[in-house]
Amino acid sequence: MRYLLLLLIGCFPIGVLAQGNKDAPLDAERTLSAFERMLPVTVSVTIPTVVDIPVSDPVFRVHDAVVYEETTKQFQPYSFIEKRTLSRITAGVSTDSKPSAGTVNALTDGDGDTTVEFSAEEDQESVVDLKVVFSRPMNVSGFSLSLDQYVALPRAVSVSAPGADGLSDSKVVLARSGLSGTMVRFPALTTSSLSIRLWYGQPLRIREVNFFEENIPSFEERSVRFLARPGERYALYAYSDRGYIAPVGESGNLKDDAGVKRLPGGTMIPNPTYRPADSDGDGIIDRKDNCVRIANSDQRDENGNGQGDVCDDYDRDGIVNSQDNCPAHPNRIQTDTDRDGQGDVCDSEESRITEKYVWMPWVALGLGIVVVGGLFASVLRRSRSV
Repeated sequence: MRYLLLLLIGCFPIGVLAQGNKDAPLDAERTLSAFERMLPVTVSVTIPTVVDIPVSDPVFRVHDAVVYEETTKQFQPYSFIEKRTLSRITAGVSTDSKPSAGTVNALTDGDGDTTVEFSAEEDQESVVDLKVVFSRPMNVSGFSLSLDQYVALPRAVSVSAPGADGLSDSKVVLARSGLSGTMVRFPALTTSSLSIRLWYGQPLRIREVNFFEENIPSFEERSVRFLARPGERYALYAYSDRGYIAPVGESGNLKDDAGVKRLPGGTMIPNPTYRPADSDGDGIIDRKDNCVRIANSDQRDENGNGQGDVCDDYDRDGIVNSQDNCPAHPNRIQTDTDRDGQGDVCDSEESRITEKYVWMPWVALGLGIVVVGGLFASVLRRSRSV
């Protein structure tokens, strides 16, 4: 028995480690499924070497990417390297709509950490107009919206540009069109400004607006840098539509350019394990869901404002319909005396019987008096007979 106990104790840590190793790939797969695109990285080194993967996509966001070591199934620390020249085009943004958070200049500042939020109207479709002015005439053919996580796509977009002489009426470049993704394309034109109109139904949070310029050399060098080891296989994953946790180990000095090996890079391809975010689990992905945070598989929207009824607030008391115990009557305090799930302000028939029949307490009091009086009379009669 003693030897059996020692054997079990000796095997216990191995079992724990084995279980931990078994779960690690599952956690990695769950994390990788948050990324829409990937780039397999071919690395041929004989010693540990810092490598650069060129990134040419203008909508790439460093904060929504991971480097994955496929052979060990571990995430690797990396650094985003960006080298710009003074000739790089810049853009300024203005709007008549006041953001509820952030400033519109953050839309073109190249910083994926900054977010601009536009609030949504309660009972109608919301609209925001963005005026974009470029630092020089630009041969532009489209743009992409870098949305914050857990945000639905705008319902529609239109684009216009000033006349050729800059004085005549603006011309429509793209008539109102529905959005199926974050990229918007239109026939290329040379212009110094654009007007973009977005229609939306839920609060709209945008990180960046990136424009596509045709037939010009690149004015910036961007890459992802990490430490590669001999015999290992790597992949770069990017474009996450939700939060994720990718634990990495200690990072060496990745900012030093000495001895860095530049890889050929390539075009990112669809990630076969990608699963679009569905925050509320109602079967409708976030980008298409008219109520991202509250489950509503029917997507019902009675007033057609682009916001599902369950997360609308018809009575404007600050409580959404699905959580309001009186959705047609303002009642911020949500008082529900009889706790029947219906607020007092719209509860025409209270659940407690004494509230429904106000005369009942008086009847009960009368019956009590009769019973006590009867008992008293009975005791009195017995005392007399004795």
